[in-house]
Amino acid sequence: NFGTCTTPQIEFATGFDNRKETSFEPVDKTSFNHGSAQNIDIITQFICDTLTNSCKADAQAKATCATAKAAASAKPAKTGAQADAFNAAFGITTNFAAVASVSDQGVVISK
Repeated sequence: NFGTCTTPQIEFATGFDNRKETSFEPVDKTSFNHGSAQNIDIITQFICDTLTNSCKADAQAKATCATAKAAASAKPAKTGAQADAFNAAFGITTNFAAVASVSDQGVVISK
């Protein structure tokens, strides 16, 4: 039970907040109002904190968020696989691993 919030989900792409590089952001900006970040840990920590502080989520939702955060951290940094791992912990299938990582100079660094 996520309380007053929707199921957490993260997306990965270029162009968030007018960035050249790929970055992460919450899908639902109403429940999880945070801009994009290149480091997924910033977004996952914000989402897990929001579940506790604003959403009034139950213990299972908080534990799932902690599991999702750890799963994201276990994947290669600054790749869509991190978003996929986070989302999978909540039963959401995404394929952001297929998105090429792009540096802040706008150069593709992985496919």
